[in-house]
Amino acid sequence: MTNNHSSPTGATEIDRAFTGRRVLITGGLGFIGSTLARRLADAGAHIIVVDSLIPAYGGNLFNLDGYADRITVNIADVRDEYSMDYLVRGQDMLFNFAGQTSHLDSMIDPYTDLDINVRSQLSILEACRKHNPNIKIVYASTRQFYGKPDYLPVDERHLLHPTDVNGINK
Repeated sequence: MTNNHSSPTGATEIDRAFTGRRVLITGGLGFIGSTLARRLADAGAHIIVVDSLIPAYGGNLFNLDGYADRITVNIADVRDEYSMDYLVRGQDMLFNFAGQTSHLDSMIDPYTDLDINVRSQLSILEACRKHNPNIKIVYASTRQFYGKPDYLPVDERHLLHPTDVNGINK
């Protein structure tokens, strides 16, 4: 297990692992994506953030305030295969935080939830398969697809009991 301890030079393991790496972060203007983008930029990674800035989905340019010179922001929808074909090229890693997260919205408009949480993932994976098959992908989902927990803490062996469309699509 790695840690984030500093070496005698002051560099952490994260700094050493990401210095000079090319990292694409989808959903990168949301809370989690932007926090990761700032940390990895501080570690010396070359960051491209992709976000559609769809109202109510959490993306906000303010989340990267002060990082304009170190993080490239691309306003694009991950469902757009042409954008993703271009954006994945040359990247070492992809942190995938893009998605529709509202469980209520998924029940009101299940087709949009399906489009954003399933079709978009296929767009990303196909772009990687065609244009960057060696990219490392980290996908963030939700515990919601486990539904009401049978036991705590929930782990990977827990049976799946999604309770809504969002949980199914994730």
